[in-house]
Amino acid sequence: MYKFFKFCSFLFIVCLFALGVITFSDIFIHTNTLKFQLLTAVFALIFIVLGLVWLWVYRNFSQLWKAANAEKIIQKSLKNLMLIFGALALFMTLASMSLGYALLQRMMSGIALLG
Repeated sequence: MYKFFKFCSFLFIVCLFALGVITFSDIFIHTNTLKFQLLTAVFALIFIVLGLVWLWVYRNFSQLWKAANAEKIIQKSLKNLMLIFGALALFMTLASMSLGYALLQRMMSGIALLG
């Protein structure tokens, strides 16, 4: 279960950072008003902050996993919790990947992401 959680978390963190970079790069590619450039930068920062928050969640679960290896009862409930968070990370990774693909398609067609 730990490997599943680790793999899904890694994918989700990489996907969020890539989504933040894709969104942030729109500021330099398209000319737009300052209001929409700031809004695009805020969205990019939101994606990056979400990646950092999930990195914090992963680190805490990793420390809990190392501490709970001795006790079987805690380890079982932690496995269930890690399964839920791993599935959540996998679902959000798929959603973020589809959003990133749609943003790249929109940028390739010459349309700004916002505005």
